[in-house]
Amino acid sequence: MEQNKEKQSQSKSKGKKQTRQTREQRRQLEMILVGILILIVIIVIAVLVIHRRTYHNYSVLSSSKNENVQAYGFVQFEDEILKYGTDGVSLVNQKEETVWSEDFQMTNPTVDVCENMAVVADKDATSIYILSKEKVVGTVQTSKPILKARVARTGVVAAILQDNDKTWVNFYAKDGSLIAENQTRIDSPGYPVDIAVSPNGKIIMVSYLYVEDAQTTSYVAFYNFGDSGQSEIDNIESTHPGYDEYRYDLDSIGHNPHELASYLTALLQSYTPQSAQAELERIFSMQYTLTLTEEVEIRYRTETSTDPETGETTTEEVPYEYHILNVKLENKPISSFVSELLTPQQLEMFHAYLETSGNKPLIFGGGSPDGSPSEDLSGVEFVNGTRPGNQELMELAKQQVGNVGGYPYWSWYGFNSRVEWCACFVSWCYNQAGKSEPRFAGCEWQGVPWFQSRGQWGARGYENIAPGDAIFFDWDLDGVADHVGLVLGRDESRVYTVEGNSGDACKIKSYDLNYQCIKGYGLMNW
Repeated sequence: MEQNKEKQSQSKSKGKKQTRQTREQRRQLEMILVGILILIVIIVIAVLVIHRRTYHNYSVLSSSKNENVQAYGFVQFEDEILKYGTDGVSLVNQKEETVWSEDFQMTNPTVDVCENMAVVADKDATSIYILSKEKVVGTVQTSKPILKARVARTGVVAAILQDNDKTWVNFYAKDGSLIAENQTRIDSPGYPVDIAVSPNGKIIMVSYLYVEDAQTTSYVAFYNFGDSGQSEIDNIESTHPGYDEYRYDLDSIGHNPHELASYLTALLQSYTPQSAQAELERIFSMQYTLTLTEEVEIRYRTETSTDPETGETTTEEVPYEYHILNVKLENKPISSFVSELLTPQQLEMFHAYLETSGNKPLIFGGGSPDGSPSEDLSGVEFVNGTRPGNQELMELAKQQVGNVGGYPYWSWYGFNSRVEWCACFVSWCYNQAGKSEPRFAGCEWQGVPWFQSRGQWGARGYENIAPGDAIFFDWDLDGVADHVGLVLGRDESRVYTVEGNSGDACKIKSYDLNYQCIKGYGLMNW
């Protein structure tokens, strides 16, 4: 009996175990089935979504056969297409009709577009074509091979030209005429690798590579061509004809480059000419305000009439309307509105950069830290060379000795506040003597190239200097001009100068003719 009971108990226990195993297997099977169902639902949903988001057919709106597609490039030109190749350029509308075409021969054509203007340049060659939506508006044959070319919406073109270790940054008007040129070297100020021009055509940015302490680094330079870009003002009388008088109240066009560089650095930190384009356009649109107002005055003129019957002559004052157009250009310094564009933290950075001039206080104009007083010319006997020079200019320059702070020289140039002003002083003196050129605010990137590109350059030790020549200095002997003054004359051993921004003042100074910090002389033709 006991054995039977034990057997029955074992049988029941075994049955319960089997039942539990069966239930567990069934539950696992149910979970697998549920998982399969969920997966099926997901797949169905995915198929439906993909089906709804996938185009299953298309229609060809238009087509054309081109037997040599690789020979041409295509860029959008507003609502049309600019087609360009080695044999020419053409404008194609949406109906695939050729609006106009221009034949030329290029080896490596490249294109840049800005709104309704475009430029086609032959890279490593010398041809540039400036285009509008209607036609070719200007052509350029450069003297050196083209590295880069960019166009503004105003039609002006900035180009980098290269010739071995020398390069040029040139600026051309819409019709292809040369506005300005600037020669550079790999060691001074560096090798230009990219270029951008602001849409309004007033500012060029050039990215340079240069070697410093055996390391390759880069910086961005700003070139202000505001005087050239003020065509809107220059053409007011043709764009707004019919007035009896045009009255102008114009601030100078220009900016403090340290302010601009400080703003861009605070906002963007690191930037390229391309990435700063939009910011440049925004900042200069806020800087300049052009206002046109009409004014009508009632004036009187004397009119004479003769009675045909009696022959009697009478005169009377007849009123008439005298129409005046007032043209006002306001130039606000960047620092006056920069707080509207920067966060509090960025604004602090801006003021810090501005206070230190970006650790490059001389890069935009130069100067001299010399705090010693102006020298006395008593007893100095000048040695005259074969070049005449300009004594009247130097008398005017000597009258400026004692000026502190550089006003009105930097203001005359176009700056709203003080900048390093030695170059502004030299340019102002040349202007007072009736010379519109050279006009430069930067020693290295404007002044030196102007003289060198025209063959008007004398290296240190040049003996035939004359009154009125420019003298350039390189204080730290890095190959970059830091300061400029005017030559008063020389004797047997020394050169005598009048310099602006020498310790922030106009002074008379002198140097040994072989002084190592003399970079060279800009030789004036009078």
